[in-house]
Amino acid sequence: MKLNTKQGIVMQQVLQVYALTDSKNDTCKKHSKEFQTALKSFQPWALQMFDSSSKLQSGILLGNLMDYGSFKECIYIKAYTEAGEINGKHCVIRIQPTENIVKKILGFRNITGSWYENYRNLVLGASLLWSVCIPDSCDHNDVLHHFNKTVLLMTEGLDIKVSLDELDCYSLKDETPFSKREWIVLTFFLIILLINTACTTADIYLRKHEKEIPKAIGIFSAYSNSLYVFTDREDTENLSCLHGIRFISIFYVLVGHKFLMSIFFPLANTLDVIQWLSTYPSTIITGSTLSVDSFFVMSGLLVSYNFFQHVSQGKKFNLFLFYIYRYIRLTPPLIVVVLTLATFGDRFGSGPLWKKVSMGVNKPCQYFWWSTISYIQCYINTKHLCLTQSWYLNCDIQYYLCSPLILIPLWKNKSLGIISFLSLLLATLALNFYMVYTHEFKSWALLDNDMANSDYFTNYYLQPPARASPYLIGIIFGYFLFKTKDVNYKLGYIILTFGWILSLGNITFLLAINKVFQSEDYVYNKMHQSFYLTFFRPLWALSICWIIFVCREGYGGPINTILSSKVHQVLGKISYSIFLTHMEFQYLSGGSTKYPLYFTGLNLVNSDINK
Repeated sequence: MKLNTKQGIVMQQVLQVYALTDSKNDTCKKHSKEFQTALKSFQPWALQMFDSSSKLQSGILLGNLMDYGSFKECIYIKAYTEAGEINGKHCVIRIQPTENIVKKILGFRNITGSWYENYRNLVLGASLLWSVCIPDSCDHNDVLHHFNKTVLLMTEGLDIKVSLDELDCYSLKDETPFSKREWIVLTFFLIILLINTACTTADIYLRKHEKEIPKAIGIFSAYSNSLYVFTDREDTENLSCLHGIRFISIFYVLVGHKFLMSIFFPLANTLDVIQWLSTYPSTIITGSTLSVDSFFVMSGLLVSYNFFQHVSQGKKFNLFLFYIYRYIRLTPPLIVVVLTLATFGDRFGSGPLWKKVSMGVNKPCQYFWWSTISYIQCYINTKHLCLTQSWYLNCDIQYYLCSPLILIPLWKNKSLGIISFLSLLLATLALNFYMVYTHEFKSWALLDNDMANSDYFTNYYLQPPARASPYLIGIIFGYFLFKTKDVNYKLGYIILTFGWILSLGNITFLLAINKVFQSEDYVYNKMHQSFYLTFFRPLWALSICWIIFVCREGYGGPINTILSSKVHQVLGKISYSIFLTHMEFQYLSGGSTKYPLYFTGLNLVNSDINK
């Protein structure tokens, strides 16, 4: 196919943009010139290379900042030319504007003034991401040198910065065979699978012949564990509503984390997210952090209830076994997940963003697995968390270790126990207030493009003092439930109505108040934020306690029916497994995405249901 003069001029302009003919690398320069010649003659491999590269995307002013190109098409290019074998390499160039340019673009959507300040951390660092497909003989320095010159020429007069590092490029040569370490870990998992298979077979055989099943076999038997998960057990303590609260809370956590992924990864309509955040419906999602406090309430409640049930039967309390039991119960599944991520975390996908994303999951678990399974990473490596959501386990273990400071005094002397509880609660609330007031933290501070490294997240959100009050309330509430388990409270219509209005009104208020704090005319007030961040978690905990109490007393009505359903009993039992795996799955899934997603609140929830 021959080009006429006008077509030749256009083609030459295209080649000036996409062909790296000025590379200092001789092989790269030869392959780039071969690409020029091949594209002019419309050879398939050269057309694929050009087709795989970005052209300026539409919707930039709507926040469509990344064009992924055609990742798979690019990396599977293979051509045999006079200059040698040419394979495709996909690179993502970052074109970062100044804050003034960002503010101008946001001004097109009336995001200005204090409203902009509220979401400043969301947009700072925002870049236009442009994908290019090049011969894999060219390294990232060749690409950066060429496109730095080309992009700056195209955007003369604008103050922008072009960047690219080695992790932004991907080719099939980056895919390496299994290492020795990976084979060792894989062998370990296969041994566990064989043990599981053997124990399951033995379990079924012994049941068939009505023989006693040794405890060791039952622990590793998939059949016995399935029976435990799917069997509906009678709840003699009338606390079956906890199953529903547990599952709804973990689902709420999933939705909240999915929203965070919407911030972390490119969207076709990023600015719509910022405007959506100013609406009341968004507070349902942004308030999902409160669901974690539901877990702390239940954890404290069950620890307390089981403790008093144990000692009331005249059994001896062994502090060492009390601690060991908790560690053994939580740690084995955690070790499996950490080991999997540390070893195979970079093998679960591919994509334009994959290297950086998988490294963010893989490397912390390789270097800091020890602080994860020893539950101290909230103090040691707060900016490099292995299994990000495991901060919850760190806090839970710290609270569990301290729980005897209340449990034992309550057991020995009720007054002394209540004094101990109040002292710890007041100390926790005072410390929270001091931290928020002195650091000027904001209740919407998690809305940050670099949340994991933010001061609010590392020095407040995941620190044990910030979440201690719901756990302490759970402990004293568990003691109350145990002491009154044989008491039948007669709750009248007035008390029930007032209690439900107060409880549900409190929940609604705690979620909706953030809309006020994030409104354009709100002026930041240290005192407002200090009181809110100090007391909104214990207030949420009290509402959860009310729901549990009325359900236990038989006044929960349809709410108790839903929370105590068999479905929630099953789903509640697997909530720990969901907790351990969901966020990394979301993170790696986002990292392997090869096209931008479109954000709506409905799509967000629908995505969580499907996954």
